[in-house]
Amino acid sequence: MFVAYTQEHQDYPTVAVLDIVLADGHNIRHPRSGALLRRLLPGFKQRFDSEMSADHIA
Repeated sequence: MFVAYTQEHQDYPTVAVLDIVLADGHNIRHPRSGALLRRLLPGFKQRFDSEMSADHIA
């Protein structure tokens, strides 16, 4: 979902967008989802960037 959103919008999703998509689209809810996603978002961005760099080189 992170990759699809980023490629479609040419920008990373915000924590709020991720929270809404996970809750509404995938029925994934957690009382502290915002805090958890804020902690995880930098890793999502880093992995996306490294995978895009690897695909570009290949």
